[in-house]
Amino acid sequence: MSPLPLHVILDMPYNGEGPSYTCAELIREMSSPDLDISLVVPRLNKPLTGADVEIFEALPWWGQWPFPYKLARNFARPRMEAVVRKLMASGAWRSGAAHIWGGMSVDLARQLRRHGITTFREATNCHQATAKRILDEAYRQVGLKPSHTINDQTIAWEREFLTEMDFVFCPNAKVRESMLENDIPESKLIMTSYGWSPSRLEPNRQRIREGEGVTFLFVGSISIRKGAHLLMEYWARSGVKGRLVLAGMMEPSVSELCRASLGRSDIVLPGYIEDVGSLYRSADVFVFPTLEEGGPQVTYEAAACSLPTVTTPMGAGQIIEHGINGYVIDPYDADGWIEALRKVAASAELRKQLGTAARESASHFTWHKVGERRRRDVISHLSFQADQKPAYREQHDPLEHDPEKWTPVFGKDHAATKG
Repeated sequence: MSPLPLHVILDMPYNGEGPSYTCAELIREMSSPDLDISLVVPRLNKPLTGADVEIFEALPWWGQWPFPYKLARNFARPRMEAVVRKLMASGAWRSGAAHIWGGMSVDLARQLRRHGITTFREATNCHQATAKRILDEAYRQVGLKPSHTINDQTIAWEREFLTEMDFVFCPNAKVRESMLENDIPESKLIMTSYGWSPSRLEPNRQRIREGEGVTFLFVGSISIRKGAHLLMEYWARSGVKGRLVLAGMMEPSVSELCRASLGRSDIVLPGYIEDVGSLYRSADVFVFPTLEEGGPQVTYEAAACSLPTVTTPMGAGQIIEHGINGYVIDPYDADGWIEALRKVAASAELRKQLGTAARESASHFTWHKVGERRRRDVISHLSFQADQKPAYREQHDPLEHDPEKWTPVFGKDHAATKG
């Protein structure tokens, strides 16, 4: 049996971080004789190793220079879409599936479907309408102007774009809820998860020197969206003897809002640290009061390092179960958070019990196992769609046959490699 084509469209450079890291880990683990994977990406900032995938870098040679991607973003998206259209027009992309990360035009989504390609959308965050509601309320509560970039235009785009998608991958139960809340049919939604890599957590050293009391760790952007301002308030009110380590880059709003808390001797700010494994090994408890989330990568990694977790329904992902391997508490439940902080700080035995359960849960979420599940999801949903696609093509105009419409020709500006 011939392998099924899987066309991945990543609307950001691959740099081994954030959504590009998640995308790459899935591609590596989904690679198999069952799937023939290709990837369209603006550029590779670092090699994508260990994946049997054909790579198309859309930016020309000057766009490969290591300058900030934001300087080329407006040029990169139409360039990527031109590459995708050329691949369709040339016959290189026929049938199979398109897995879309980031934002592409609604027109391109329609053309993929007309071409008989089943479309999958990766929902790396909640639906934008839900996210805006959550974030607007969070900023309103602290008396600050929202600093996010979601607006009526981006919400309208997402609604229209999701209408053109056959399926949407939801890596979090709350993401799924946000889609249903915004009238995305349940039949389109596929529950999934993200995972963790043993190699990423390998360094066996401690980043933070041992101190007196229990070490609570937060990893991520120190922002309103991640609930960092709430965490510092709950920490101060808990009276726990120990320290709170906040690892990541800080949003200016938080720096202004939490000036008094940031001056405390028991709050440590090491900044952004790439070696996250050493951070987790320096901690006793992981705390993550995020308000809006997609797939909480850090939650899986903390569990893999045997850390009990105190988090929110958004931050629990598919792994944290209340009272089993951590605590799942509404981010605005101050009393609940303070009680949980005190409870885990007071009992080494409880921390060991929750941490052992967390590590056992994490064994089911290595990227290898997550990738295997994702591969089966893609193949099963492609099979489900197989009888419907021909009917769809008959009812819609096919891709125009004039190949010149889908310029530019690859030429020197195109790179195709095996990663």
